[in-house]
Amino acid sequence: MTIPHTIEREGVAIKVDCEFALIEGERGSRNSYGAPETPDVPDELEFIAATIGAIEIQLTETEIKAATHAAWKQINQVNL
Repeated sequence: MTIPHTIEREGVAIKVDCEFALIEGERGSRNSYGAPETPDVPDELEFIAATIGAIEIQLTETEIKAATHAAWKQINQVNL
């Protein structure tokens, strides 16, 4: 999935497209009474790349975290 995001470098706002892979978690096992025996594994987002047009750019760890946070917000809005 590709999420548009804005980063700031040297005081300039730059619009980039961030590509993520959504890795679906799994539900933990339950006993015959429905009580959990193992914990659920949550969904994860894996950052793949950031591009401006056809040019791939490198993001800092802080920029990746901000883009991932924005992607989760967008995913959660869609699921409401």
